[in-house]
Amino acid sequence: TYLLFREHTFNKKVNIRKFYFRRILRIWPLYFLVLLFGILIYPGNISSSAILLCFFFLPNIAFLLGKLPALIDPIWSLGVEEQFYLFHPHFFRMKKAARIFNTLILMFVFFYALKLMASKLQIEFLQNILFFARFDCMMLGGIISMWVSNQLSDNKLFKTTLSPEFLFSKMSQIVIFTGTIGYIYYGIWINPAGYSNQIFSFLVAGSIANLALNPKWIISVENKLLNFTGKVSFGLYLLHKFIIEIVLDLVIRLQINSTLLQNILIYGLVIPLAIGLAYISFKYYESYFLKLKDKKYSTEPK
Repeated sequence: TYLLFREHTFNKKVNIRKFYFRRILRIWPLYFLVLLFGILIYPGNISSSAILLCFFFLPNIAFLLGKLPALIDPIWSLGVEEQFYLFHPHFFRMKKAARIFNTLILMFVFFYALKLMASKLQIEFLQNILFFARFDCMMLGGIISMWVSNQLSDNKLFKTTLSPEFLFSKMSQIVIFTGTIGYIYYGIWINPAGYSNQIFSFLVAGSIANLALNPKWIISVENKLLNFTGKVSFGLYLLHKFIIEIVLDLVIRLQINSTLLQNILIYGLVIPLAIGLAYISFKYYESYFLKLKDKKYSTEPK
């Protein structure tokens, strides 16, 4: 949303064609490579219907139906992402920024209301689809992104009653960061039934706004290790289960009975090997498509 709003601000419009090609070049190459390996490694564990669903970017449906092998199941979220992109960039065809902003708010309300309706009517499959889709949460992130970037601009394109400046105070940062960690703890160990994706999304969006846009942040993520991890994070997310599978197989073969030694070996090998595989993927595979994306389909203002 931030990039779409930035493009809309500088160019007075967005190039939808270039948007889709940028997303295709970032997501499709590794997505289909992982899917291919999943089919080749476990041909008996993935049905033809699951392959078809994944091919048409519906892996979240295959995941819900229990048809996606655990080795490649991280791809479910990329299906959700691609489905979100089918409609989200088109809001930025509108000329007025205020109208785009208000539309995002309406869409958040729509998706949240749809969730509540599915829950009240006990339409289980729709409930599950909407739970994993999280379109309302992504829309909430988009709203906060647009709100913050507009208010911080010298040339504000629309007015809001509340300014995001309060998000950037030291006290707010402490509340947001500790609140995010505390809410994770609450949702996992204290009261999973009372956990809300929307509250968590709001806390995370506040954290990201500070980390990305606040020059006076209390937590700095600018260091070589985190920058490197950020670069390879897409591959790390999609490929780490291949490494886990290999290491777990090794532990079984070595017949290590000590739980402590098992964990030392598993974590000691999985983390560096997964990062290493993600780096190889980034440097020798993904980077080719990323260079093409930046060269041919960039809309960054000159």
